Amino acid sequence: MELSNDALVIMTPVEMRRLRKELAGWTLDRLSEESKINKTQLSRFENARNGLTRSQVETCKGVLLRAAAERERQIAALLLREGREEMVAES
Repeated sequence: MELSNDALVIMTPVEMRRLRKELAGWTLDRLSEESKINKTQLSRFENARNGLTRSQVETCKGVLLRAAAERERQIAALLLREGREEMVAES
C-alpha cells in the first residue's frame, strides 16, 4: 500500500514517530499492542516505505495522544509532589 494523501493529512510518518517516541514514550511494540496494528506495518509507515489506511492512522493518533496526555499528567504530578517536598524541607 502506498502512502496516501488521505492518511497523511491526519499524521505524517515523521509526526507519528515523534509523537510515539518523544511525547508518548512508547516503543513500536507498545503502539502495536494498543492499536491492534501489526508492528511491521507501523514500522514501514514510520519509515515512509508503506502506507496505513486512514482509519489506522486515526487509531494511532488517538491512542498516542491519549498516552502523551497521561504521561504529561504523571510528570506534572511528580513535579508538584517534588515542589511540596522542597517547601517542607525549606521550612
